[in-house]
Amino acid sequence: MRLLLVNPPERLVVRANLPGEIEAVRGANPPINLLQVAAAAREFAGADVRLIDAHAEGLAPERVAALAREWAPDLIGLTAVSFTMPAVLAQAAVLKAALPDAPIWLGGLQPFLYPAETLALPHVDGLIRGEGEVPVAALCRHGHDPARLAAEPGFYFQRDGKLIDSGVAPPIAELDDLPQPAHDLLVPELYGSVLTDLHPVATTVTSRGCPYRCAYCSRSVTGKRFRAHGAEFVVETFRRIRALGFAAVLLYDEVFTIDNARVHAICDGLRVAGVDLPWMARATVGTVDDAMLRALAAAGCRWLTLGIESGSPTVLRRLKKSVDLDEAYELFAAARRHGLRTLAYFMIGNPDESPADLDATWRVMRRLDPDLVHLSVYTMYPATTLYQEALDRGLLPSDVWREFARAPRPDFVAPLWPGAGGHDELFATVRRLYRRFFLRPRRVLREWRAFASWRALRRRLGYARALLAPGRRAAD
Repeated sequence: MRLLLVNPPERLVVRANLPGEIEAVRGANPPINLLQVAAAAREFAGADVRLIDAHAEGLAPERVAALAREWAPDLIGLTAVSFTMPAVLAQAAVLKAALPDAPIWLGGLQPFLYPAETLALPHVDGLIRGEGEVPVAALCRHGHDPARLAAEPGFYFQRDGKLIDSGVAPPIAELDDLPQPAHDLLVPELYGSVLTDLHPVATTVTSRGCPYRCAYCSRSVTGKRFRAHGAEFVVETFRRIRALGFAAVLLYDEVFTIDNARVHAICDGLRVAGVDLPWMARATVGTVDDAMLRALAAAGCRWLTLGIESGSPTVLRRLKKSVDLDEAYELFAAARRHGLRTLAYFMIGNPDESPADLDATWRVMRRLDPDLVHLSVYTMYPATTLYQEALDRGLLPSDVWREFARAPRPDFVAPLWPGAGGHDELFATVRRLYRRFFLRPRRVLREWRAFASWRALRRRLGYARALLAPGRRAAD
């Protein structure tokens, strides 16, 4: 069985929470979800798997289809989230024209949230719902045999006019039963990150699920309890990534630091194994203490990212985001003492956010003084608590995300909180705060001293041009 996995080109992507010029300099990250699925298909079903990352390679849909035709896969899988659906459909159309006999299956959050609407779209033969490793391996074993697929969870498709819905694939209980992600399918040179001047950069995840229920996050609706790989599995992942020539790895766990004992076990394992690979971890205030920071630094962790979201306690309560700001100040200061670079996430345009709340966010941002900030516009994502509240209160004219799921269009405007302002206004505020933060003389001097190479200097100048670029309208 030949399985082709495609990360679609991001040429028809709905833009929502970042100005286009800032989005453009973020870099391409490896599609870790597809790497996990590829590994499972190879190990559990003996499939021959290839990956085309059209986003990272800058490939047009027609070029992807031409490459696919040369290899002639038996099955094609595309990853699909709400914002990429126009690109997914454009890619599916040319793939189906080139390979009419190869079924096209979609997986990701969009099929999970809107299965009926997604299956009704043209050129879509079936959906994978839930964690994809086990269903995709079954698909490779059974082909498109409806009876066999109906007997296993995770499939949603039609055959002879009859809908077959085998339910959502359950979360995998023992993550260490899975094979190592298939990082060998990547072309390392394609991947980098705004977070670091090191190149190339890999991504992986060491746990799944999140215990928090933030009102703005779609992840909470998936019902995934927290599960994690053991330290030995993680150390082996690092070894493999390093052996493939990657210079750094970004851990994209929803929150890496939830289990204190596991974090220390991983750090001890990396330190003892002598894996020379700088890495990033996602953390949250309240899960990190000084001992953990010391262990992270000793194990090669160089970057810590934390979601703060707002400097206003009122807004934080509205978002159901538990952040003790006094503890956050102490944490960022302690991270600097241990040599860890930090990135803080903030949102503007939050529900009922006042000018005073926005001023409070600036003051907190300045006092935290992280090495990097990620500023975005609050967007009502589908299946979130705040989106449902807006529907229940009649703040939206209709269920706009469900309508989008029925007919994804690249000109779709992702909904903002009513009264917060329009995209142009909010993007202008994002640009202003970025400039205000990064162009302070102390920050400019700090960045100048951090240049490690001429390549790094060129990258920083590229970021500076993005920050100083004249604002473009949201439609751009």
